[in-house]
Amino acid sequence: MPAVTPTFAEFRRLASLGNVVPVYTTIVADLLSPVSAFLKLAPQIDGRSATRPYHFLLESVEGGEHLGRYTFFGVDPFQVISCRGNRITTLRGGRRTEECGQIFDYLRQTGAQYHPVHVPSRSGEALPPFS
Repeated sequence: MPAVTPTFAEFRRLASLGNVVPVYTTIVADLLSPVSAFLKLAPQIDGRSATRPYHFLLESVEGGEHLGRYTFFGVDPFQVISCRGNRITTLRGGRRTEECGQIFDYLRQTGAQYHPVHVPSRSGEALPPFS
């Protein structure tokens, strides 16, 4: 099983420095595409289950869209923000709130509440600079 970074002891120390601590592992998936790996992590998206309806797959691409550098999966997020026109809906902890406003202003305000810490690299592997 791949090692998780940071260790629990490191996580506890880092948690005192901010309110977001990235936790990650590196997986060599020679036989899986990002989409097929995502489908294994979030099988409900094929209609078999609606218990966790929110999930995402984000990829970065390098070299003229030939090489994916980073892939991020998310299933069952703690918060969902959606917008239609100027109506912004937030789902968090089973609570739904709605307000009117500019979505990018709202996202900036929401993002300003989070203070991520830097997780030191291990064995030459590190998170991308934007994490």
